[in-house]
Amino acid sequence: MSPTESGPQRWALLIGIDFYIPDGNGQRSYPNLRGCVNDIGLIASFLQAKMGMAPGNIVKLTSTNATNSTYRLLPPEDPSSRPTRDNIIKAFQDLAEKAPGDLVYIHYSGHGAQLPTAYHSTNPTARDEALVPADVYINGGAYIRDREIAGLLQRLVDADLNVTLVLDCCQSGSGNRYAQYDGVRGLGMVDDTPVSSSTDVTCRVSPTTDCFRGAELRSNWALEASGYFFIAACTSSQKAREKEFSEQGNSTSAGRGPYGALTYSLIETLQQQPDLSSPPLSQLIEDIRIKVERHSSDQTPSLEGNAKHAIPFFGSCATRKAAKGGADMRVKLVDIAAGIVHFNRGHFHGVELEAEYEVYPEMSLPGEGARSTIVRVDSVEDLVSRGRVVTGNGTIDLAVKLGSRARLKQVSRHSQLERVGFVHSGTKTSVATEDVWMEEFRQHAKSRDCSYWNCAEGLSEDTKLSFYLERTEGGVFHFLGRDKVQLNNIPPVIHHEGCWPDDIAAVLDHITTFNRAQRLGINPIPQNLRDQCSFELLGKAREAPNYPEQETGQELHTNPYQGDVLETVKPLDGVYQFRGDEFGLFRFRNTGKSSVHLTLFMFGDSWSIERTFPEGEGSSEEVKAGEERYLAIEFEVPEGRAVDTVRAIITKTPTSLDGFELPSIQTLFSQGYDRKGGPECLPELGDKWQVYDVTISTSVE
Repeated sequence: MSPTESGPQRWALLIGIDFYIPDGNGQRSYPNLRGCVNDIGLIASFLQAKMGMAPGNIVKLTSTNATNSTYRLLPPEDPSSRPTRDNIIKAFQDLAEKAPGDLVYIHYSGHGAQLPTAYHSTNPTARDEALVPADVYINGGAYIRDREIAGLLQRLVDADLNVTLVLDCCQSGSGNRYAQYDGVRGLGMVDDTPVSSSTDVTCRVSPTTDCFRGAELRSNWALEASGYFFIAACTSSQKAREKEFSEQGNSTSAGRGPYGALTYSLIETLQQQPDLSSPPLSQLIEDIRIKVERHSSDQTPSLEGNAKHAIPFFGSCATRKAAKGGADMRVKLVDIAAGIVHFNRGHFHGVELEAEYEVYPEMSLPGEGARSTIVRVDSVEDLVSRGRVVTGNGTIDLAVKLGSRARLKQVSRHSQLERVGFVHSGTKTSVATEDVWMEEFRQHAKSRDCSYWNCAEGLSEDTKLSFYLERTEGGVFHFLGRDKVQLNNIPPVIHHEGCWPDDIAAVLDHITTFNRAQRLGINPIPQNLRDQCSFELLGKAREAPNYPEQETGQELHTNPYQGDVLETVKPLDGVYQFRGDEFGLFRFRNTGKSSVHLTLFMFGDSWSIERTFPEGEGSSEEVKAGEERYLAIEFEVPEGRAVDTVRAIITKTPTSLDGFELPSIQTLFSQGYDRKGGPECLPELGDKWQVYDVTISTSVE
């Protein structure tokens, strides 16, 4: 893993703060922590042992608790190696001098803070998010605020460095103390009391070893995660925990003691990878979440970054485009004795009773020669499911562990399959010849056991089917809809080219998957989230939105259009009419009493499903009670007319929606079509999730 002489170098900045230096009176407001320096030792050992990094390329800034004196005033580290404000900023600045293309990893374990803004001219009522250096109580209360972090990160991006940032600290600004929980890191209070320091000291609580790493660091607290990747320990309403880990039974080479749940799970996941240059962060984050939730059930790590790339851990942003692997289910819990496997997908993701899944040991994937275990689903809830092993004697392969992937092998007999029929072309081609290809395709379809469609047989000609296949005299297959009219934007399949049955099946897989996703939410039931939220189109404009400049992650909280710039638009038969290059302004409101998590998708008429907000694989936007978001989307059309649907999906808890995305069907054959177990959803709504749709028709004129 070590770089070649001509290749990019790797550099790491590791910051861990257990001990916060008290003021001149021996007082401190932030309680000391216990596992942050352990985190740094664990990360440094991994980088050297597994990634071949030279110790000289790793900068460690740590503040350690002494074991022999509870009331000492300084950490034992040399002053140049302490995580003071000046030392942290200098370390960032030194990284900006590295060669373009080099790889930079930054890891912070310690307290985070939310405090009254220091930038009153921008927004006097806003809160600043900050990291808390070890010397926060001396030198005038020296936080490192979000605006400063943004500037430091931007310098690294501008220097053409490939940056991965990990923050193992809280993102919550709630008032909960959580002192009763063992090993919970953080503070959680905001102190609005003015102090003489230029940066107000917040969160005054009594020192305790049972604490969480606290205050609010929003998912977009620094930048829009543009040009770098950012892993956060938890969402803004959760707490980052540290736990006692023993040497026995772990795969991290960690010593016994407290570690951050995120840091420990990150290294545990990376240690299990057979090839660190292969799995992208977007896949690793799923495994990390599962492991973190095992230690801390109310903590959900998130990944922010450019969703159009899939880089490996500590890798380059120039790496290949992402292969959509998010549709795979993951093992959440294993009961070896009972032969039961728990999954991190449920009704919301399309899991159905009696469906069968192949579970692959460790981090193996289909096609890698690994033996799989077949699990039949016997219990499904909104966001999770459970199944029993049906292969062999019902026992689980010992290699099947937390994070193992599961892919659909056999659809449930309860599943509503799309029916596909055939249309005789009425050309000079004999009916007998047409019957040959029809029968050939029927037999091919029967050999497939994981599709959500099948060939209709034994039905009357008057029966309405979902799709029809028609072959022209020239050997071109057309795909027709329920009304036997040719579907738009479907790539042609040629009878005499390649394996045409596979090509037809790939198209049918794609469009039936798209249809299943579209049907999500068409039959609302009581007791869902619709009553506490709203999603609406406020209007359209030719001008681009002008979001206010705010450094607190609240840019989307304000309407970016003032005066009469925004034109009110009314739907025609449920469809809003736009012209090309117009912007639509959408508003999402949470009028309930608890937070929800928002994700926006665009269902395009090229049979594509694309996440439009927020950016980042596996991410969603937490919208707290009483908050709203203003989201402007530009609608473009190269020619003719296009009909798109903007869908807002909300969940009560952070839930991965990566598996819902579909590329344009036009790229189906150029990129391959291994869509087995692809995006799945059901029309029923649960009480933990809800969808809202707005359909836009865009024309050139």
